Amino acid sequence: MKSLLKLLVLTALLGYTALICAQAPPFSADMIVTMVMDPQSAAMMEKAGMKPTQTMKLYVSGLKMRIEGGSGPQQTLSIADFSPNGSVYLISLANHTYLEMSHTADMKSNLGKLADFLKYGGDPCAIHDDNRVSCQKTDMGAVDGRPCQNYKLVRKSEPEQTLCLDSKLHFPLRTSSKSSSSEVNNIKEGSQPASLFALPPGLKKQELPHAGS
Repeated sequence: MKSLLKLLVLTALLGYTALICAQAPPFSADMIVTMVMDPQSAAMMEKAGMKPTQTMKLYVSGLKMRIEGGSGPQQTLSIADFSPNGSVYLISLANHTYLEMSHTADMKSNLGKLADFLKYGGDPCAIHDDNRVSCQKTDMGAVDGRPCQNYKLVRKSEPEQTLCLDSKLHFPLRTSSKSSSSEVNNIKEGSQPASLFALPPGLKKQELPHAGS
């Protein structure tokens, strides 16, 4: 269950990513995610059979996203629908169980900024219009042969974050922060089957564990 909750954290971080991919062409890709942690946390992760760097399979269609990761007992799957009434499902394939996380008020507020993001041509600085966030458009970059625009985001009292947005997909090909980094490659554009974003049958729902459990 602990490994599943780690994927829950990752999916929550990708919630911002889902905003960016709305109304962009659907695609599939490989995603490499590296978690940055202290030695004690790294040791706990290794004991649980997880590695700080993981390669995952990513599928995106509108505001829906599917992430496949891990192998064997640690094989996990997340399915997210970031529309206002959607949910995020964290699935343990080995245990045939899933957790469901509904959108929080903060997430719904962020989704409300989507229109501004699209209005200004996919510029994330357009949706950060208060003094709590500094957003700077910098130079052009490239990931796996695809050009992307670099941005620097600084939230008040938080470390700097950077991302490089694919101009066509409006999706971060590379992200970096104090706690994690990610890179997306092997992108294949094209429609994705609706079945990828549906909760598989025969799973047993589990309640989210309380903090400390």
